[in-house]
Amino acid sequence: MAFSCHPNVGSVLQLIQSSGLKPRQVRQGHR
Repeated sequence: MAFSCHPNVGSVLQLIQSSGLKPRQVRQGHR
């Protein structure tokens, strides 16, 4: 769970949902 590293899990999830991107895609983007 990469989201555990983020202090604001709720905010991250909302950003992903609003962007329509999957967690896997976002993880690659942060890399």
